[in-house]
Amino acid sequence: MGAIIYRNVPALIALKKGTFQPSSPTCFIWATISFIEAIIILSSHGGWAATSTVVTTIFCFSLA
Repeated sequence: MGAIIYRNVPALIALKKGTFQPSSPTCFIWATISFIEAIIILSSHGGWAATSTVVTTIFCFSLA
């Protein structure tokens, strides 16, 4: 869960403050890379290790 906080909370804070304005294509690229990471982790039976990557994928797709 620490990885989820480390990866996503700073971006959410910056979005709220307006200091971070990602473009849609950039978010799509981030989401795609995170999705590929999650598939690799899950295919090697990573289990809970994929949680932060899956959450990051959802977060990035929601911005795209």
